[in-house]
Amino acid sequence: MAIGFDLEATGSNGYRRSSGAWTEGSLIALKIAMSAPKVNAPGTGGTNRGILDSIEASFSKIAKSLLSRVCSMGVNFTLFMKGDIKFKYVFESGKSADQVESEFLHLLATASGGGVGDQVMIHICRTIEDFVTVNISNLNDALVLTIDIDL
Repeated sequence: MAIGFDLEATGSNGYRRSSGAWTEGSLIALKIAMSAPKVNAPGTGGTNRGILDSIEASFSKIAKSLLSRVCSMGVNFTLFMKGDIKFKYVFESGKSADQVESEFLHLLATASGGGVGDQVMIHICRTIEDFVTVNISNLNDALVLTIDIDL
């Protein structure tokens, strides 16, 4: 079993991107390992766990910020999610950022059985941002992005 996830994206005008990272489950395992006396000098386990907690909090802030940016871009394109998370969402420039975020998060939660972790959200949002940036001169075309994710 692999640790983390892999994301492969393809889209209009030859767009391609691959990424992957550890998941929050991987960080939990690391926290447990960091608490073991053989890994830490006496009295330092709490310090190391605190550092990991801080890293997790940073991931959460980054994920929320990226999601907000993606949902407020006001760009028309169709997103197909494949692999372990399957759904279709049409981003429409006429919708408010709040509406896009609500609809997108609802589909994501339903398709994933409760939502995705911060690392996965960060990579999905960065892929969407990158796709829009690459296609900035083609925004009048019928743009399509497909993200295949293996959790």
